[in-house]
Amino acid sequence: VPSFHLRDLEHDPHLREQRFFQPLDQPGIGPLSVLGPPWRFRRHALRPVAPSPLIAQHNDYVLRDLLGIAPAEIDRLVAEGVVEPPTPRPGGETLFQIRPAVVAPAVTAPTAAPRSARPRANPPPHSGPLAGVTVVEVASSSAAGYCGRILRDLGARVSKVMPPAPVAELAPGDELSVAYENAGKLSVTLDVASAQGEELLRRLVARADMVITDEQPAPAGTGAPPGTARSLGECPPGQRPRDQRRGGVPPRRASGHPHVEGGRAS
Repeated sequence: VPSFHLRDLEHDPHLREQRFFQPLDQPGIGPLSVLGPPWRFRRHALRPVAPSPLIAQHNDYVLRDLLGIAPAEIDRLVAEGVVEPPTPRPGGETLFQIRPAVVAPAVTAPTAAPRSARPRANPPPHSGPLAGVTVVEVASSSAAGYCGRILRDLGARVSKVMPPAPVAELAPGDELSVAYENAGKLSVTLDVASAQGEELLRRLVARADMVITDEQPAPAGTGAPPGTARSLGECPPGQRPRDQRRGGVPPRRASGHPHVEGGRAS
């Protein structure tokens, strides 16, 4: 049985007809060809893939517009390290998934211009069957990131919450997959280990319809009050280690093999 190379998949006429790959212009990386959503809808046109956000790009939008926090209070939170402003890398762009390996100097409240006068980083437009659904993602695994990406492709607004402390650089090539997983999401930084950060996360979750987390136990602040977000947990396939054998669906989906086999688009 012949096997396909990645370059064969990219130029396969069936995959092109199905729009299996979609262009993604990611700041700091350039144009990419990434997997598109694994579905098609008659009533909802397939929108172009939005790029992965910059670190903390939507802090002001989430804190000021969604949570109603005053600009002066946001500046205080920045000065105390509870949240952080977007931090540019050398060269001008800061990728969502790449951060300095060394701790940056303490950030002080900006004085050049009031926060209310700075340009807003509004979220990308949302349309699809899940338009209007809000999701908070507090996770770091690829499985959780892909789950949030699927919900985002369906039209949900997904806020990815990250800690403000720098993390190590990714291995070469990893930035491509992480950029794909977080395309179109909102980037929010919160120090959930602090009392103020936990309270902000709790307020954000209280407004959400769904929470995605892969941490055990779940971070403080993700437990929403009754009547708001609902909790749904998932364990690996099987409870015991010997039962945790992975099925072939995710690898087959990522390889494009189902589309090569054929089949109707949904």
